[in-house]
Amino acid sequence: MRPTFLAAAALFVAQNALAAENVVLRYESPEGLWDFDMASVVIVNDSVRKSQISLKLKRPLQDQPTGTVYDRVVFHYEHDCKANRMRVVDSLSYLRGEPVKTSRANDDWHPAADSTAQQHACALVMK
Repeated sequence: MRPTFLAAAALFVAQNALAAENVVLRYESPEGLWDFDMASVVIVNDSVRKSQISLKLKRPLQDQPTGTVYDRVVFHYEHDCKANRMRVVDSLSYLRGEPVKTSRANDDWHPAADSTAQQHACALVMK
């Protein structure tokens, strides 16, 4: 089983907390801890932002296509602020801190709905 985009899209809709020295939004789900570091947000242009969201799993999972076991995933997102949608453009998986090879994440656009990650990424403006 692989964490789905819909689980990530629902991320930060309800709860969040501040942690560490940088602003990190944290959401605890049945899968594990989702962390969105505001320092990861990159403004591409007036309507597009990029960010990283990491998931530390409560229990390791096995990627079905590759058979690889992993316990953490860092998702690279693209946010379309004008269309209120987001997508995973890449993901990196880890097991005990070491990178492991898993299948690519689906990069289809999905509605951002009430995602706090989307709201915070899109709130940043170009200087």
